[in-house]
Amino acid sequence: MENVQHGGCAMKQDKTVKELLVEMFRRVGLEVSSYAEVEEWAGANGDEWYRKRTWTDAQEQEFKKWAVDKMRKAFKCTKKTAEAEYSWFNLMWGWRVDTEISGEQSAGLDGWKC
Repeated sequence: MENVQHGGCAMKQDKTVKELLVEMFRRVGLEVSSYAEVEEWAGANGDEWYRKRTWTDAQEQEFKKWAVDKMRKAFKCTKKTAEAEYSWFNLMWGWRVDTEISGEQSAGLDGWKC
């Protein structure tokens, strides 16, 4: 989870990402109170730590709403920019959405012909 940017903006981004990760972990029932505890849990669960937990679509949408607001304030950016940044965050570190818990069913590829 290294940051490649430089200067004050990078420090603000790094701090915000750490806050997002702590909150993301809390929202799936992990009792963490600091980024150090997030790193400890992730380290203990191997390279694919992000696959160890899931959340519902509703949980992810609630978190997204909170995270986008947090990013808008931290980075002083538009909602659209914050949503784009959230998409990258979620792609890199987000929990998988459990479609069975969410009540969604994947259609799959049955019946598709190539």
